[in-house]
Amino acid sequence: METVETVTLGVIACREEKALGPLLDSILAQTYPHRHMDVVLVDSLSDDGTRKIMEQFQAQWGGAFRRVTVLDNPGRTQSAGWNVVLGCYDSDVLIRVDAHALLSPDFVASSMACLNGGEWVCGGRRDTVAPGTTPWARTLRKAEDSLFGASIARFKRRGEGRGYVSSVPFPAYRREVTERVGRFNEALRRTEDNEYHYRVRRAGYPICFAPEIRSRYVMRGSLGALLAQKWQNGEWIGRTLLCCPRCLSWYHPVPGLFVAAIAATAIAAGAGLTAPLALLWAAYGCACLTMTLTAGIEKPTDLGLPVLFLLLHTAYGAGTLYGLAAGLLTMPKGGDRP
Repeated sequence: METVETVTLGVIACREEKALGPLLDSILAQTYPHRHMDVVLVDSLSDDGTRKIMEQFQAQWGGAFRRVTVLDNPGRTQSAGWNVVLGCYDSDVLIRVDAHALLSPDFVASSMACLNGGEWVCGGRRDTVAPGTTPWARTLRKAEDSLFGASIARFKRRGEGRGYVSSVPFPAYRREVTERVGRFNEALRRTEDNEYHYRVRRAGYPICFAPEIRSRYVMRGSLGALLAQKWQNGEWIGRTLLCCPRCLSWYHPVPGLFVAAIAATAIAAGAGLTAPLALLWAAYGCACLTMTLTAGIEKPTDLGLPVLFLLLHTAYGAGTLYGLAAGLLTMPKGGDRP
């Protein structure tokens, strides 16, 4: 396996003027030699200061890197934006970076070391941080950072050792991988990475989880924005279940099944059969209480964690059911899947 040296960091952003500054600062702070790093910034037709920030970074720091490029994404979606990056990068490695990411100073160096250790694709642990310091912001972070509130993906679990997984955040790909696997599926707006990594694994490239590769993710700053994100994520889980169910993990449909169970047991209770409804809420209540105690109650706002868990699960689950219904209605005649 060839040694890799040059790397491209790709960033897709749409109306992210508040998030870009800290991310770009974390890219500047990388210990990996900047002369071997390209930075490709792709603006999805933002109507705020996103592109201006990108252009200012290019003008100020372009000479400090191998290259800094600012491009447009007419398709506006994440998948279309990543295809813009795939069409222009010429380095040994591509690293996908979310606009809400904060990279540890050794993030790129650790990723390159992992690939040069014999891996094809790698990524590491991602922690969640709140955009504010109020008790409520910290409580929102606890709900989002909890394995019960978000997911049980390996990259969110503390103490996990190196191993092979179905997906990682902010992955680094050897060039051979992206050339063989090809472009992202632009029909998918939220699950493009799940589908892409499914094709990566099918092509015979294992995805390595390496805990020394560290990053953070700045979550949405309000409950409304967080619930909207969960709904949209759930919607695309529902749509993806129709076209590529194998690219999802077993836990992705669980919130949708939970919301369906709420509806089914409520209907049964209306018909006089109350036991299933009582059993469902008793089990869920115990799970909420257990995970609240696990997260820790440090402030009075933390007492709201059970309600937050319920809101997050129902928003995601309702979005999943909506995505399934909408996908079935728009599926081409004859049962052909997109």
